[in-house]
Amino acid sequence: MVIFGGAGDLTKRKLIPAIYYLAEQKLLPDNFALLGVARDQNTDEGYRALMREAMTHSDEIHKVHDDVWQWLCERTFYAGGDFSNDDAYANIEKRLKEIEARSPHEQQNRLFYLAIPPSLFGKVAEGLAKAGCAQNARVVVEKPFGHDLASAQAL
Repeated sequence: MVIFGGAGDLTKRKLIPAIYYLAEQKLLPDNFALLGVARDQNTDEGYRALMREAMTHSDEIHKVHDDVWQWLCERTFYAGGDFSNDDAYANIEKRLKEIEARSPHEQQNRLFYLAIPPSLFGKVAEGLAKAGCAQNARVVVEKPFGHDLASAQAL
């Protein structure tokens, strides 16, 4: 799972707690991986710490179990970059290949979650398509109401 807007408010308040809850309930596959993507420069470790801090402020999760969090941390990664720059998408594809190398090809499955402003949907869709990241992938857009998604057809 790749979350664009991986360091944003929606991710911190809703998505990470939801993913944590799925992990706690053992509803995620063993080869699950999360790649947070945002404009900020960060590391995998820094991103994990940021998400752990967000969990302490979550209204959704009342207790973080260390074993569940450790399981999720081992599967959480980060890629930073400017969404308008082709280098960001090349970096995302590189990170995905590194992550996917841990799983057999037939178990590799990509989901892109766009927790970003609607004005960026088209730009991100085009960047993913151009970099070859989104072949046979699913894309979820957050609250596209009133936005023309025609440019997302690039996927």
